[in-house]
This record gives sequence, C-alpha cells and structure tokens, in this order.
Amino acid sequence: FSFASERRIEVFPEGRIVSRGLSGSTRFMRSELRLQPAGETGVRIDYRIEMIPESWIPSGLGTPFLRHELAEQFNALGREMLRRQSAGR
Repeated sequence: FSFASERRIEVFPEGRIVSRGLSGSTRFMRSELRLQPAGETGVRIDYRIEMIPESWIPSGLGTPFLRHELAEQFNALGREMLRRQSAGR
C-alpha cells in the first residue's frame, strides 16, 4: 500500500533523534532514536515509535509488516554506515 510521511526531525547532541509526524498516512506518529556506546567499537541503537494509522490495519497483518519494514530499514542503515566507514579508510 502507498505511504506518505512528512516529519519534523530534531537532532540532539547527546545522540538522540526525535521525529514527529506532520502529515501523511498516519493520524499520529512520534519516534525516538538513541545512539549509545556499546563496547569499545560498537554502537547500540534504541528505537521506539508510536503511531496511529489513518485507516484500520488488523494487528495480525500490521505488526509483522512494520517489524519487517523496520528491520529492513535498520539493516540498510547498518550497511551504509559500514560502507562509509570503509570508504573513509
């Protein structure tokens, strides 16, 4: 299904990114991403999203779909970070 999203994004110096939905396919959307050191060379990404879709989606379909999409997006983010790290060497 099609999806549109306009967001206001705030980046804070302590490694926190807050996003609020302004318009799009949801009635309400807010997410928060926190980056924290993990070990000597790692980073932990904590992500939380709250949203109310414009139209009803059965939880049996919506929840697995959202989990899949978020996993794909974060995996792509990780690949891009590794690519940039390698390119910078």
